Amino acid sequence: MPYQFKKDEQTRLKTWDNYIHRKINPWAWLIFEEQKGDKAVVSLREDRSQKFEIAFTELEAPLGWEEVYEVVVPDVEKAKMIQSWMVGRGGISVWICRDLSQAGRTMFTPGDKKDEKPHWSMGFVEVVTDPKRIRIMLTETSTEKKDQRDKDNGWQYDRSLQEWFRLIPWKENV
Repeated sequence: MPYQFKKDEQTRLKTWDNYIHRKINPWAWLIFEEQKGDKAVVSLREDRSQKFEIAFTELEAPLGWEEVYEVVVPDVEKAKMIQSWMVGRGGISVWICRDLSQAGRTMFTPGDKKDEKPHWSMGFVEVVTDPKRIRIMLTETSTEKKDQRDKDNGWQYDRSLQEWFRLIPWKENV
């Protein structure tokens, strides 16, 4: 889950490429103006009239901020298994995909397995031992057509599977 910026908060872009692509000085600080869907509207600190729409994933979170990870599971049994890792297996190891065809995809394993890669393309990030940093989400699926009211309740359509789905927070989080 990305960091929730506050109005007028300072930030920077994560990579030089993001600056160069937008023709922004790489040393420039940005000011968060507002959220527009899945993008942030930011302006230059030196010139607030210049505004840019940038994906939240391209912005740096403040120093010391710790990400909250969403672990998506298909059923309650898997949710209980993930919860048991937090209690009895030394936490949850977070892995991120380094393969460019699936860059950014995350995997989770028990904390005591941090020395065993789950896949050749995965790179170790950290072991999370604080239960507040893990949010377990259940997947609910349906093949029935949904209307706008349902879409407002989080239902999305997956064309490849030809079904509707939504994520529901698991109530028995640690």
